[in-house]
Amino acid sequence: MRARSRNVRVILADRPFQGGLGASLYVGSPGASDIRYRRGRIMSPNSPFWPISTNLIDPGAASVPKSQRVASTTSPTDELSYTLPIAMRDVTVAVQVRTYWNDYENETIYRPFLTGVDGGGDEDGQILGTVSILPPVKLDGGGMSVSFQYYASPLGEQPLQFALVQTSGPGSLPDAVIPANDFNVVEIDGLTNAATYGWNLEGRNGTTAVVLGTVTFTADSQGPTGVTSFEVVPD
Repeated sequence: MRARSRNVRVILADRPFQGGLGASLYVGSPGASDIRYRRGRIMSPNSPFWPISTNLIDPGAASVPKSQRVASTTSPTDELSYTLPIAMRDVTVAVQVRTYWNDYENETIYRPFLTGVDGGGDEDGQILGTVSILPPVKLDGGGMSVSFQYYASPLGEQPLQFALVQTSGPGSLPDAVIPANDFNVVEIDGLTNAATYGWNLEGRNGTTAVVLGTVTFTADSQGPTGVTSFEVVPD
């Protein structure tokens, strides 16, 4: 990069990451693409810089600003805070923490975290992963088994539990809740023969609950009979 100073009071010499170990906080909305990782600006090397008041502009092509950090701290302090402005409430906000040391910032070790923010500025978490649900399987006695694969998103929260929540069908069945894994199996019994049921498959993390898919099943109490015994006989 080439910088020319023609009696201009401001030149490109900012060193925000100088000194020892530190960390910077970046916040963007509505998504992670709003946190741009650039060391400075992308400028045409063949275009001179024109002074406008106390600033420099590039009359060439693109001039893409790096997202400005909103808060920073240096070691040994290991926490930082930032109050979201009103414009970033009731929307999705991307947050990223980047460490730096001796003029270099590390952008690779901490992925952006995507979260929702309610009207009061408090976190309203989101589960952004997806699922692939296999067709339900009939069980002995009219029960049902559902298997599904969870694909985690690098953004947002990850579920700690999965639950099948009844949305239609006779009666009121309790939620079928299991610990979250990549591949999961949920079994439900006590269904009414020939009745059609519907469930929402929810991912849960604390107070956050997101519907990831739906399941429909018609109960069949005449399903396969269970194995009652084994017998070994000689030839």
